[in-house]
Amino acid sequence: MKLAETVAASAAYAVSNVVYVIESNSPKSSALNHSSSAATNELKKYREQGVKNIFDENTEVKILHKDADPFSNLHTSIDNGSLVSVVIPLNSSKDILIPAIPHLYKISNNRCASVVIHVAVDRNPSNNIGDYTDVMALRQTGCALLHSTGTQETTDLTFIAHALSVKVGIPVIHFFDADSRDSSSERIDNPGNNKIKKLITESDVSKYREQLKTTNNPKERYLTTKGSKTNGDDSNEAVSPKNDFFESAEEVFTLFKNETGRSYKALEYIGDVESDSLIVTLGSGSAHLQRVIEREEYLQKVVALQERLKVGMLKVRLYRPWSEKYLFDILPKKIKKVAVLEQVIARTTKWTPLYLDVVAAFQNRTYWTSQVPVIVSGQYGAFDNESIDADVTALFENLSANEPRRNFVIGKEMPSSGQKVNGINGKLVSTDNIPTLEKPYFNMLGEVFSGRLFIANAISKPNVGHKETIESTPEFGFGVLLAKLQKRDKFSETVARVVKDTSITLPDPLLKALSQWLLNKNDAKKSKELGNTAIEHLGKVYKKNASLTEIYNQRDLFSKPANWLVGSDAWMYDIGGSGVHHVLSSGKDINLLIIDTQPYTTRAASDPEKRKKDIGLYAMNYGNAYVASIAVYSSYTQALHALIEAEGYEGPSIVLAYLPYHNEDDTTIKVLKETKLAIDTGYWPLYRWNPALEKEAKEPFTLDSEQIKRELQEFLDRENHLTQLTNSRPELSTTLTNSLESEVKSRQKSLAASAYEKLMNGLTGPSLLILFGSDNGNAEGLAKRLQQGAKARGVNARCMAMDEYPIEDITTEKNVVFVVCTAGQGEFPQNAREFWKVISTTTEISFSDTQFAVFGLGDSKYWPREEDVIYYNKPGKDLYNRLKLLGGNELLDLGLGDDQDDDGYETAFQAWEPELWKALGVELIGTVERKKTDDDMKTESNYLRGTIMEGLEDTSTGALCERDTKLTKFHGIYQQDDRDLREERKEQGLEKAYSFMVRVRVPAGVSTPQQWLEMDKIADTHANGSLKMTTRQAYQLHGVLKRNLKATIKAINRCLLDTLAACGDVNRNVMC
Repeated sequence: MKLAETVAASAAYAVSNVVYVIESNSPKSSALNHSSSAATNELKKYREQGVKNIFDENTEVKILHKDADPFSNLHTSIDNGSLVSVVIPLNSSKDILIPAIPHLYKISNNRCASVVIHVAVDRNPSNNIGDYTDVMALRQTGCALLHSTGTQETTDLTFIAHALSVKVGIPVIHFFDADSRDSSSERIDNPGNNKIKKLITESDVSKYREQLKTTNNPKERYLTTKGSKTNGDDSNEAVSPKNDFFESAEEVFTLFKNETGRSYKALEYIGDVESDSLIVTLGSGSAHLQRVIEREEYLQKVVALQERLKVGMLKVRLYRPWSEKYLFDILPKKIKKVAVLEQVIARTTKWTPLYLDVVAAFQNRTYWTSQVPVIVSGQYGAFDNESIDADVTALFENLSANEPRRNFVIGKEMPSSGQKVNGINGKLVSTDNIPTLEKPYFNMLGEVFSGRLFIANAISKPNVGHKETIESTPEFGFGVLLAKLQKRDKFSETVARVVKDTSITLPDPLLKALSQWLLNKNDAKKSKELGNTAIEHLGKVYKKNASLTEIYNQRDLFSKPANWLVGSDAWMYDIGGSGVHHVLSSGKDINLLIIDTQPYTTRAASDPEKRKKDIGLYAMNYGNAYVASIAVYSSYTQALHALIEAEGYEGPSIVLAYLPYHNEDDTTIKVLKETKLAIDTGYWPLYRWNPALEKEAKEPFTLDSEQIKRELQEFLDRENHLTQLTNSRPELSTTLTNSLESEVKSRQKSLAASAYEKLMNGLTGPSLLILFGSDNGNAEGLAKRLQQGAKARGVNARCMAMDEYPIEDITTEKNVVFVVCTAGQGEFPQNAREFWKVISTTTEISFSDTQFAVFGLGDSKYWPREEDVIYYNKPGKDLYNRLKLLGGNELLDLGLGDDQDDDGYETAFQAWEPELWKALGVELIGTVERKKTDDDMKTESNYLRGTIMEGLEDTSTGALCERDTKLTKFHGIYQQDDRDLREERKEQGLEKAYSFMVRVRVPAGVSTPQQWLEMDKIADTHANGSLKMTTRQAYQLHGVLKRNLKATIKAINRCLLDTLAACGDVNRNVMC
């Protein structure tokens, strides 16, 4: 007699290289106090006996604990090409699956991975049946979900799951209800190694490992998780990868049937093809239901009912991916009523996952063209032999009714259910206790942070925005949380004082527990575990000392609470007055959940003068907060992921939750439709912003939906996060940047410009190409001056960096001028190195038809040693000689600008430029070119942007280019260098010690005490420690390094000050 988890573990051992067993029990110091699971004991026995897998290799068995972040161990095994199994024993899934969501996202979406996770779902203590709630939370992680019932089916589907994962290369979650009453008496027919080898061949394994080595990006996924779409919204599902997965699954099922004679299907229909009623079932109760329906004596009892009702049954084994095409291929075409039965006990939403999938499927007119049937939702309760016939009869009677009840339980009553079957006669009874629309988010908070959740502004009923009592206001809640945080800080100080006080004698275990707690007090799990240990020892000694008594009386403060404020979209109208800004500016570890209830269809009806502010953008610009946008009726998994990340972030967190409805009587179907519409149009994008990732040099922004609104895209463009995102996830680029229409228009515009340029070239004579290599902007400035001079003389001139020019087209140019500066030890500047790399090594490019000129910039005294004189203007000299070697025709001699001349490089350039025009035959044209002014520079800077962003990213120098330094003045920033270090750094061959002065504008010259303290703090953390007050109504910071500029400006903005117009040509008051 074996449990389902045991047979799953045994089968997984046979087809894996590594098996991880994740235990939820805490091992004690003595092995006698720790009871291992049945699966663990079985695998240990195999390991001790030296049993090999089907590949004649030793299988590694690793026992992990739930609190040790067990899923982080999978990544190394996957990278090594191992076939990985994870076994989660009975009554462990609740503690393990939800925290695993971030890892499952990473495994399924970022790599090719053969991983199968076998889950024996938790049992509900009241009726001893499995609860699939936690497994359903994983349905959008990108993993396939495969369900089995009974020990024989669990054994077979274990092998099938591993075969699928190897062949397709995606993780599979195989879940089952380890119901001993149903399965333990079965005799297990194990297929044997020879048959399994035909299912999982060595060729399949080799192909999988080869794919793992040769690809860094994942192949297109088979599930609808990308973009977090709701199910059933694929317009071209017939060719979607989901159906490719189903085809692979059917091939594996067929192969298994050929080898063993046992038949399984991803979706299995049982019944008459003319049935007009359907039972869709996912749960261990489906086996009971099927046995009752197929019993001849039962059918005789309900003959009268059968005459009125032709019932078919659909067993769902492969729940993800969910394919509407395959669903309707096997279903009758005249269905009028549908009952969806699931084994989800602890509901977090009013309607269960499979029910929503079925409803969405019948709404898809691509595959279902008949009238949409009546669809009701049911939950499995516990069956017993005495009442099972009556229970099934009650189900049939409900389906045959003119108005069937839409939310019920079949079997014995279970906790948290909406309706129940009352007694042995199986009559369905409604209940009035229907959850409010807002309740799913509260249920999620309670589920994720069970035992430590504290909602500061919670009132008697868990809904938002409808109570005007003082207790529900954000200011009240913020004050409560501040007091709570201060109380815990004082408690921590008391603990630290006791630990340091040598006059207080503490037992060693207590001293160790308190010391460790001080180090881990902000870790939710560790603070609770260490706190419990400390409380256990404190209870024996706390009466001996007043300080210990004080600690013991406040022992509930050992655990780190999950502090939340919950608000409505009313908070979005006045960010400064609603408490949102107060939370952000405080920097405290406080979490905000703001529920936006405005439907997408009513957005245009709102008064534009009273429009809501985008709190997400506000918080992201603020820079110190975690921000997420979620929608529980679009992606439940993404919402869970965001809530977990928000609570784990050390600092303020804001989670914007979408729940659109017109009034409290709206059905959840209406909410679902509004949510889908808002997300598909980009009105409500799903995303996560985690500033903590910036410290790890990772991208802080994650987009979880396909569309984003314009304001968010503009923010990401400014911050350069959208570019990085599309580079790292290129499969999203078409949906994040331009539509097909805009791409076509852009292409047409480019072709028109190219045609016009060719036409103008024919009218004005041969063109001039000016290429520059510039690090600090000097060479670029000269190149652009040449371009202006050429245009003033009627010559069509183009100017660009050397690396920007396609090197393969260089031989088509008739006249080319190079302006190049010197970097480092005689090296080419950053934006010319790739060009030089090709030119210096090629022998296939001929410049015989090209005339060229080269002007170099350098400093003849930059290197003090005589032997270093070769570095002076080395790039210009090398380029000039190489072009001559490749057959180029020089227009004039090499020009060398020297910073040591009286006017610097201008001395040589003023003499060289006229010779260039003479060589080109345009020196006699008497056009006086207009010198560009700062106003021209501002006009061309794209609203004072210029190339500042690129300059900040350039880590090869501590300076910005000359042109950008003029722009930064309008941002209140001056580039400076330390004059005292100039000579010393020059002798060392180093660039000047650049830093920046930042001037902070103070409106009306009035600064609050808090702003003064914040500026003083900024001076110490980002500048050289000095803070000046000027007569221009401004603070002044000095010694800010280029790499700290962005963080400095963000910190200034957080204290409600800015630097715009603090310098530059603007009117300002002057204090005397």
